[in-house]
Amino acid sequence: MKKRKGQSDLIIQNGEFFLLVGYEKEESKKIIPDDFLGVDLGIKQIAYDSDGKSYSGDLIEKNRQKYMKQRKDLQKKGTKNSKRKLCKIKKKEKNFRRNINHKIAKELVLKAKDTNFGIALEDLKGIRKKTTVRKKNRNKHSSWSFGQLTTFIEYKAKLNGVEVIFIDPKYTSTTCPKCTSINKKNRKSQEEFYCIKCNYHENADYVGSINIRQKARIIYEKDVIESKKGHVSWPIAVPRNLCLSEAIGTATHAPFFRKE
Repeated sequence: MKKRKGQSDLIIQNGEFFLLVGYEKEESKKIIPDDFLGVDLGIKQIAYDSDGKSYSGDLIEKNRQKYMKQRKDLQKKGTKNSKRKLCKIKKKEKNFRRNINHKIAKELVLKAKDTNFGIALEDLKGIRKKTTVRKKNRNKHSSWSFGQLTTFIEYKAKLNGVEVIFIDPKYTSTTCPKCTSINKKNRKSQEEFYCIKCNYHENADYVGSINIRQKARIIYEKDVIESKKGHVSWPIAVPRNLCLSEAIGTATHAPFFRKE
């Protein structure tokens, strides 16, 4: 293997042998994006992109419920054998979630690469400390794996030359992408968005991904203009009464909508 780097290790795990080989992989030349794929990360839907594609969390939720029940039963026993089983369950759940996140990250990055798009994500660092959830949803919230998924998207995008932009999550869930009005009441429920001003109605996660995409467009256009590196091929739809600096923080008007 020409790109092999460092030593290789032969390990045994659960009665099976594995050969761990370190290797180098060259990063692809960075692509200048024609547009951005906005990706909204969440609990109910692991990811929802601005093309209207949902990456459902139902499979992980079903898996989580199964392991949670097993953990409760084993914790009640409190024996040495039950504690060993608890460790195995924890490892299985972790590996399952990791595998799902790898698959979603790969699909998003390849989709962006094939369409010559960049990927736009919210900067969600410290989100657990900033958000409060009901007691019945605490377990689900604590196992939210958006941090791992974000990391996977970042490194896979880097290897494929795909641009990744992180935007301020402020107002992305409460801004109407049609009339740009911002109101907490627009978020009717966890899954439903209904603008109280223009009556625009859509899936809440899809709306979030549109707003994320538009913020990335505005930020990227601003960076291109300031650095004089080139030209972006899409028109930026910023309301006329909003200057560029304000738009970066609030404007999310999107020129494209999914047909009902």
